[in-house]
Amino acid sequence: MLGYELLTGNSSSALGAEVILASGWRCGNSPSLLIHSPIPWTQQDDAQRSWNFYIRSWDMLDVLLAAYSTEQKSEWLAVCVRIALETGRVVRIGRVPATPAWAMRREMLSQRFTTCWEEVIGVRG
Repeated sequence: MLGYELLTGNSSSALGAEVILASGWRCGNSPSLLIHSPIPWTQQDDAQRSWNFYIRSWDMLDVLLAAYSTEQKSEWLAVCVRIALETGRVVRIGRVPATPAWAMRREMLSQRFTTCWEEVIGVRG
């Protein structure tokens, strides 16, 4: 197994991983984020932009993944996988809401539902 490259420069020891699991992950002066609780993926206001960046870049998983790569303790990896799967259900690209007020105009779709090369606009230069 290839070792995980520690990206944040934090301690990658088993002790560091256990501390994160027990008391939460900290970034700067922000309050601890409890890893076993649901992650607050949505930013409340613009003052939380920096904090939200660190959450969405998965910095909270760095120490756990680095410690797992050396000691293969399955509970560390299980937490990381759970958070990664949670991200896919919650985070939306470009801040698109779950039920947007707008919708694609279906009348603009081709009746063929696939691309017909004769209908593609060509540009000659």
